Amino acid sequence: MVLARQKAYVLKGEALQITSNGRPKLDVANTCGEAGQAKKEKLATGENYGISLSQNRMLGIDAMHKDGYNAKGVSIAVMDGGFMNADSHTVFAAMHAEGRLKGNYDMVGNGVPNYKDSDHGTEVLSCLGGYLDGLLVGGSYKADFYLFKTENVRRELYDECLQWVAAAEKADSLGVDLINTSLGYNFFDNTVLQFAVSDLTGEKNLMSKAAEIAANVGMFCVTSAGNDGNNLAWKKKITMPADADSILSVGAVREDSTIAGFSGRGPTADGRIKPDVCGQGVAAVVAFAQDITAVTRGNGTSFSGPITAGLVGGLIQKYPFVPPWQLVQAIRRTASRSGSPDTVYGYGIPNYGRISKYIEDSLTKPLPVGAPQIFPNPNQVGANTSITYTGKAGKAISIVLIDILGKQVRKQNIILNEKAVGTIPTAGLATGLYVIKIDKVGERKLIIR
Repeated sequence: MVLARQKAYVLKGEALQITSNGRPKLDVANTCGEAGQAKKEKLATGENYGISLSQNRMLGIDAMHKDGYNAKGVSIAVMDGGFMNADSHTVFAAMHAEGRLKGNYDMVGNGVPNYKDSDHGTEVLSCLGGYLDGLLVGGSYKADFYLFKTENVRRELYDECLQWVAAAEKADSLGVDLINTSLGYNFFDNTVLQFAVSDLTGEKNLMSKAAEIAANVGMFCVTSAGNDGNNLAWKKKITMPADADSILSVGAVREDSTIAGFSGRGPTADGRIKPDVCGQGVAAVVAFAQDITAVTRGNGTSFSGPITAGLVGGLIQKYPFVPPWQLVQAIRRTASRSGSPDTVYGYGIPNYGRISKYIEDSLTKPLPVGAPQIFPNPNQVGANTSITYTGKAGKAISIVLIDILGKQVRKQNIILNEKAVGTIPTAGLATGLYVIKIDKVGERKLIIR
């Protein structure tokens, strides 16, 4: 089920565009006020957020951009129902010009080209990677993107869960770092196959189990919590795969940080806190697919999810050595309600500054002075990398590489050369996250791409 959107307001530049379907008029005075704030903000960050300022500032994304993190070099997969005009919309002009749209895959095969199908994926993608100066800035606007059509927007089939799993497997083979899913499932056309609230354990639905596996092998998964907060037939609960454990499930709040009525609630059937966090999902600024020069406002966890994923993309760029489960933990523990989480807001609203401080205080543990150091930094390497040592040439160092599942994949001794430098060969190893242990003095995380 593609998550519902509600009212939408369409803007072109700062002028209101009234569409043929009678979309309501926007408060132009309020819009100009936000734009004025954004122009001042540009002096500090280099970005003119325009009317998208509030959804970015809520999570500290503006501060993240100011620090120089915009997900450059991070690969993001977007699973959705189609990406109407995403090949020509102006919010994606820079993405196309810089060759950062890396792939477009149709897992549905319904005969409708991805760029002609649903507009929902276009709106979602813009929250993450859109960039239109003065109107819309996505949190991960410098990332590389892979688009997957997994949702059949014309029918509600269990096959869509399987199509998502196939897309996740393909994303893994492409080396994707982050998956955004603004989809949620509970009821199907075939009522025999529909889920029950008691199934929200993270283990009953193959899609939820696959999302958990994806997180365990190194792909961070962000999933919208669903828009059933007013649906008594579903007991106001989250939808699948938002029930998966090691992923980030995102509810929706208004600009003033109060919960949106439609935002799906927890807990899961086995008593876990969900959603995990919330982002702005009311009057969120997104691309307007029917007019390739315009943006619109829309409601739904469909948008709070990718806005939050935009924050995650920047964090992955900044901290590539932190595995998904640990980054989820950092986000939960530093969100605005982490001291008293509930099943409406989860752990609250995440914040870039607090997450960064937690990671740097708790998760980054440099090797002792005089111990080997890994370069380049951040520790992302291709075929090989090198270490330096502050001791004398000729010293023998024992090197062990361990993959994310805890399996030792390489062990060898290295003799430092006359410059106290030794090479660690990584050719033949799969891309992913590793721990490199050096003698008994410490360890570092290593990303092989």
